[in-house]
Amino acid sequence: MLLGVLGGTLPGASLAGEVVIESLEPARRDSILTCTLVTRGLPDAPSRETILSGLPSSLVISFTLLDESGQELESSRVEVRIEPDLWEDVIFIRTPFLDQKAESIEAVVEQLHRLGPLPVHPLNHLPENLPLQIRSRLSIYPLAPAEILRVKALFGGDEEESEPSRREVSVGIGSLMRFFLGGHRDEEWVASATSGWFTCRDLMDGDPK
Repeated sequence: MLLGVLGGTLPGASLAGEVVIESLEPARRDSILTCTLVTRGLPDAPSRETILSGLPSSLVISFTLLDESGQELESSRVEVRIEPDLWEDVIFIRTPFLDQKAESIEAVVEQLHRLGPLPVHPLNHLPENLPLQIRSRLSIYPLAPAEILRVKALFGGDEEESEPSRREVSVGIGSLMRFFLGGHRDEEWVASATSGWFTCRDLMDGDPK
């Protein structure tokens, strides 16, 4: 069951409560430069509470390509959503390339340990032999931004809602109230890391991942 009484240490929680990007793994998927993040501490405690109460949380990951002088060449962002499905009693982890299912919060922890591959930039738009690094930053939204708007619409009467929709939102009203009482925040990067050097030619000559 995804829902339960919350209290004490959450399942699989990091004792330090620290979110860390341990390493970055550049690769390619077809003609796309990708990156896999090896992380520790995800999901964090507020996100776990949101997920266990039946509402989605999200991660925003930024990627910046750097040359040898440290100049920023290209930047992009992707969102990863962690969405509980109360009817199937599973948790979906949705990334740009695929959706994965987890049957418990422990399984979510395991899957988020290796986050990706995530799209960074088309390879054919980058110089083949220029040494590059990827700098990545991670931001956490315990309650997914799109869900905030949906909840406001549901309870403000701006959206036509079904009874299941209201019931789904009501399940997590405690988390919602804590989120709104905390106020809106600007983007906050909680972890960052930089990859080793690579060239697009190296990735194109190797096996796609």
